[in-house]
Amino acid sequence: MSVVWYSIPLRPSQLSLAHVLKSGQSFRWTATPLASPSSPPSAPTEYSLCLSDRLILLRQSPTHLHYSAVFPPPTQGEATEEKVKETERFVRDYLRLDVDLEELYRTWGEKDAVFRKEEGDGGVLEGVAVLRQDPWECLFSFICSSNNNISRITSMVQSAARHFSPPLLSYPSPPASSSSSSSPSPEPTTYHPFPPPSAFASPSVVPILRDLGFGYRAGFIQRTAAMLVEEHVEPEEWLRELRESETAKAREELLRFLGVGRKVADCVLLMSLDKNDIIPIDVHVHQIAQRLYNFRPSSAALPGGKRKASSGEKIPMTPKLYEEVQTALSERWGVWGGWTQAVLFASDLPFLLSSLAPNSTKPLKQPLIRSSQLPQPTSYLPEGLVALPESMLPSSPPPETKPSVKVEGGGRLAFASSKQISSSSSRKVKGGNEVRVKEEVKEIGLAQEAEGGEGVGGSLGERIKRRRRNPTTSTRGVSTK
Repeated sequence: MSVVWYSIPLRPSQLSLAHVLKSGQSFRWTATPLASPSSPPSAPTEYSLCLSDRLILLRQSPTHLHYSAVFPPPTQGEATEEKVKETERFVRDYLRLDVDLEELYRTWGEKDAVFRKEEGDGGVLEGVAVLRQDPWECLFSFICSSNNNISRITSMVQSAARHFSPPLLSYPSPPASSSSSSSPSPEPTTYHPFPPPSAFASPSVVPILRDLGFGYRAGFIQRTAAMLVEEHVEPEEWLRELRESETAKAREELLRFLGVGRKVADCVLLMSLDKNDIIPIDVHVHQIAQRLYNFRPSSAALPGGKRKASSGEKIPMTPKLYEEVQTALSERWGVWGGWTQAVLFASDLPFLLSSLAPNSTKPLKQPLIRSSQLPQPTSYLPEGLVALPESMLPSSPPPETKPSVKVEGGGRLAFASSKQISSSSSRKVKGGNEVRVKEEVKEIGLAQEAEGGEGVGGSLGERIKRRRRNPTTSTRGVSTK
């Protein structure tokens, strides 16, 4: 099958497909590693997404973004001028190419030490933008995200398309990087558009979704789809019209649906409804706020009436904690706060760092400390906060008397004292053993969608944390053997 490619001049720093399409925003893109050298346009990977009427193909070189479209019979192979223009409009709109991402990064770097690349440190991932997705597909995807991870959400969303939408076309995949010249041509891949709400509105779909691995989310999806179909003649168009609504009104409408809590609603607002300032919060974003900005919750946000959280303690994502973290980060990041979160979120994903990022890029683990020797701060970064290199990580928890900045909702952005700086970046417990803390995930009520996991939703594995030696701290109930 002959495919005609078109190009848009675009550097990866302006938009990186590798850093965006697999970072937990959208879940139906297929990435195919290409043989080297591949047929023009030369690129390491081809990305494909099936729309209702065409298959979108994307590749990226160091200087250009390349795009094409494949159509089903009887129009297959026809590339009229109008169709080319439609495809380009979709690509520009979906990838938000109207936003000057390099300028945003430059502005963030002027105001926030986290975004300033230091010599020998790759800093944050480049070219991370927020996608402008179809609101219905985005809503469906993030209902699936509660207590979940990126790979499993991807599997669920793609299986829903295969089972509830007829195939649009088959497209022969390009030769993969692992293929040899003597290998047979790969079998064509069958592509399905994403199904409309009406495909999920009947109660009969619930057992099917459960068989596909959706679990308790099956009922949420069915009842949400039923509400949309019953209340709106054109439910997908109604969702798109929420882009014109005030944020509070659009969030209120989304929270009416089953399985939609604050985090799911905020993800939909940011990634499909043009609310660029909205910062979705989960456990991972909370941890980023703690690591990079020394965020400390108020006692009111802690469960069980606790006065403060222990160092390294995992805190359940309560509504109060969600509000405090979001308020603190919104005051710091401003009107593009959602995009700032997307950059740090992607930069914290281990699989992106290990497989896609340059060797110089390191996980974001530096805390912020006070220093009088650095450039004058701005309103974007509270006075005196800077990022430490890993060799200067504090070796002990900051004292309770450290100065801090109050934020709306009772949270605090804390400073660490320069006296706490140590050449030792970490300390092990007696004998050099690591303390293993197993996270327990409970599926209750509407699910705790704000609980973070591998990228999105709740955690399903063990996370390793080092416990600093402190004679006054009890280790009761935690084995170090």
